[in-house]
This record gives sequence, structure tokens and C-alpha cells, in this order.
Amino acid sequence: MSPILELAISNGPAPTIPSPADILERLQVYEDLLFACYRDNYIIILRISNSNTYSYEHLVSVKYKSGDSIPIDSFVVYNKQLWVSTGCILSIFNAEKIDEENVYNLLMKKPVDDDHLLTMLGFEGHIWAGSLNGSVYVFRMDNYELSKTFAGHRDSVGALCSMLDTYIVSGSAQNDTSIAIWEKTQTSSIGASASINTTPTVKGAMFNL
Repeated sequence: MSPILELAISNGPAPTIPSPADILERLQVYEDLLFACYRDNYIIILRISNSNTYSYEHLVSVKYKSGDSIPIDSFVVYNKQLWVSTGCILSIFNAEKIDEENVYNLLMKKPVDDDHLLTMLGFEGHIWAGSLNGSVYVFRMDNYELSKTFAGHRDSVGALCSMLDTYIVSGSAQNDTSIAIWEKTQTSSIGASASINTTPTVKGAMFNL
């Protein structure tokens, strides 16, 4: 069975074409767009015309300057925004095509306190992120500020998912192997300043595998 699309053969004026050495790490479909994240600091965006046609839309690069190579740790597209984590830097782009000049422009670039965001999830108007240091961060999407920090794991958090539209489930790596369940009401009163919660609010919600 042949693939529908070979990403190495772009049918648009892409400034960067993936080479065989590039590593395709993550894919996300958002509305009629396919986001293909390559570890070497760029994301190719393809527009899905129908089930068999993909056309080049844009390329988002997070290089700070020519020659830099900072791997992308994670990305998520949610509520018309593209969030990309590279090293200790979080970059937020517009993902709504307003016009040709303002599509995918950089909205904000900010540091994340000597931590790497390994996974991200959009949920209830916030961005949740699991980190290398074992924390779960919650960011606001209106001002991009860190609003809350959960510290329930003892190893890096590499998995996040939502459950029953009420809870966020986080899972940690092999030195901890725990699963924590966080209730979304913990973000209902989030303000501009960050706070730390070390215990999941759902009773009995901490599991070790």
C-alpha cells in the first residue's frame, strides 16, 4: 500500500524541504490543516483539500538565528493558536488565516524557568503541559501567562489526556511510573499569578504502575 503523501516531495514553495535525515516526530490534524513536526526545529503545515489531496500551506521555524538547531520538544494546535516548545522557550503563533500577511505570525515567545515541555494539551481554554522536571503547568491563552503549577510526579511527564470532559490525566516516566488525575475546576479560578498544588484533587487519583 502506497502512502497518500510523501512529505519529502512538497507541492508548494516551501523554504525547507525535509531530507531523509530529518525526523518526523509528531502529527496533528486541526480543522482542515495537517501539522507535521520535524525534530530539527520546524513544522510544515499542509492544507487538506479532500481525502487524497494535500497542498503546502506554510512552514513555521523556531530557529533563533541562522545555523541554530534546537529540537522541538512538543507542540499543540488549539483554539486558533500554535504552541511550540523548544528547550526552555515557549513560542506561540497565530493559527488563524486572517490574511496572507498575518497568517502564522509569532504572538509571543517566553522562557519556561529552566524546564522543557515534553507534551501539551489544549483543554477548556487553557494549555496544559507536562515537563521534564515532573511538573504539570497550566497556561492561559488570552495573555500566555503561567497560571498554575501541579507538582504531583517524581519524574518527567510525557503524557497528558482529557477524560470525561472533566479531568486531565498525566503520566510520568520510568523512575516514577505514576498517573495523576486533575480536576478541571482547579483552573476555574485561575488568575495571573502562578500557584503550586502538589496533590490531585480527585480522591484516590494517584496511581503507581
